[in-house]
Formats: sequence, C-alpha cells, structure tokens
Amino acid sequence: MMLMRKDGERSFRITLPSHKTWGSLRVTSGHARQQILSRPADWMPGYPIPEGLYLVGPLDVAGWLSQGVPDWEASFDARMPGPIYRDLIPARRLAAKRPVNYCLRAFTSVQSEELGSDVYLQSKSDWERLYEWSTRTTLDLLAVDYGLGSAWDLGALTWGHLTRVSLLAAGDY
Repeated sequence: MMLMRKDGERSFRITLPSHKTWGSLRVTSGHARQQILSRPADWMPGYPIPEGLYLVGPLDVAGWLSQGVPDWEASFDARMPGPIYRDLIPARRLAAKRPVNYCLRAFTSVQSEELGSDVYLQSKSDWERLYEWSTRTTLDLLAVDYGLGSAWDLGALTWGHLTRVSLLAAGDY
C-alpha cells in the first residue's frame, strides 16, 4: 500500500508504510490556485485528488531501452506526455459518481497545466523510484489521507472502468 499525505502548500508525499527506508515520492495534484482538500462527495474539477482509497493499476511504460530499463525520454503521445502511467481506480462508489478518471503519472514540461484528477510525480528521480518500487513490491492500493476522516472508509467497493481502454485493444495483444 502507498500512502499520500499533504506535505506543503501545494506538494504531497507518497510513502510505503511497510518500507519506510525506501524514501518517498514528491507529487502534486490539482491546480495551484485551487488547493482545496476534499472528500470524494465534495470534489470539484481543479481540486487535488479526493481523499480516499484507490486501487492502483499496472505500471504502463511508454518505451524501453535495450537494457530493459524504461526510456525516461519516451512519451505516450501529445495528450499524455511522460514516460510512465498508472491508473488510480476509486475504491468507493461515491468517488466514482462523477465521470472523472484518476491516474498517477510523470509530470513533464510539455504539459501546460496539471489536471485536478491526476497525481503527478515531479522529478526523474521520483519516476525512477516509482519504477524501482514497482519491481520490488506489489503496489496495489493508494490511500490519500488529508485527515478529513474518509480515507479509511472503504464503503461499497467498485472497480469501475479503466481509464486506458486502449490497453485492451486487440492490437495490444
């Protein structure tokens, strides 16, 4: 499990409670001018990802080097710049009531403005650390805890749909 907490005015930290010595990831979420921490029912576009539990999808890498290491210069496409991507699927039915897709991805300078529905890794060292974590342990749950009291309430679990349906296309097999 990964845990995301508020770290500063606009920054957040993701840690692995079971592996504290592995360090942390510095991330951002939401528009700089709309840093309102919210529960799923109160979330609005532009706010940071709402507090709660998220199932973490598999790591998707845009390109590989010949040594089997991700190509940190690769990008999926213009709509989704950056070398890595992981779906974040809300575990609470309430969080999925709006048509919002959540993801954990690398931030690149190509992006003009971050979306409130995403969690962005800020540096290449954090991209590399997430990749290393993914090879060393199972990352299947992200708990976003702002201290609002809803992060640990699973409620009725729902899987919803993956945001990257292109992963399921016949050409990808």
